[in-house]
Amino acid sequence: MAGLILGKVIGIAGTIYLAVKTKIAALPSNATPVKIIGVGFLGGIGFTMSVFISMLAFKEPEFQTAAKVSIITASVVAGLIGYFILRIATSKSERSLFVDERAAKPEVVTTESR
Repeated sequence: MAGLILGKVIGIAGTIYLAVKTKIAALPSNATPVKIIGVGFLGGIGFTMSVFISMLAFKEPEFQTAAKVSIITASVVAGLIGYFILRIATSKSERSLFVDERAAKPEVVTTESR
């Protein structure tokens, strides 16, 4: 299960690191290493290929079920870790950029009858 959680983080963060160091890409001004690691954990949410490969690897239903439960658990854990890392690493002012101000202040609609 650790491979499903950490593998994406290492792959995503490592690729970004290499791209920046080789000057293939530049980081946005508000990107930090902590945020990149948080995004890497969010990348661990995907589980379709893991389930597919486990179905090919295991013929016994008990092993297939155990693999599915482990894969889904790892996806949930990776998603939660990524969420909390990004929540902590992102300032309140940055988070407010994603809030639709119209949703924060409901519009009052009045109808006038003549």
